[in-house]
Amino acid sequence: TVAELLIASYVAFFQSAAVTTEQIYASNFQKFPVNSYTRNNDELPAGLSFYKNGQFEESIPSLKELSNDSSQRLGRIFLANAYLETGNTDQAIATLKQINVEEGEVFLKQYKAWYLGLSFLKSNQADLAEKQFKSLDIDGGIYREEAIKIIEAISNLN
Repeated sequence: TVAELLIASYVAFFQSAAVTTEQIYASNFQKFPVNSYTRNNDELPAGLSFYKNGQFEESIPSLKELSNDSSQRLGRIFLANAYLETGNTDQAIATLKQINVEEGEVFLKQYKAWYLGLSFLKSNQADLAEKQFKSLDIDGGIYREEAIKIIEAISNLN
């Protein structure tokens, strides 16, 4: 009947309009820029050269070799991004969780929380993602505005 058709159309419209965690992830993910690693013209480590050229699978072995000490922890952000780009979300999450942020490392703390939140979105863990994005809703945070929008989008998932 016409009524059944209208009801089916109405339901289909609202189901298709529903936003998913994957869509929130996809509309907010941008790979971490290589120029964040070095501010001068030093030659990039092999893994970062591959990463910069979009060869994420090839970048992973070299990026895994970067130490997790204070001088190269930023490399872990690139490694996590390479995992995300190759569909290995669980490994991205594990890599980000291993980053030890020391007192005063504000930017590293924000990078870690941003990409961890995105990783949780990609793995459909909205509650854990929201927790990460709420930590970014601070004055002067580099991802503050984006985090507020994502928190709002997450609240509209249900």
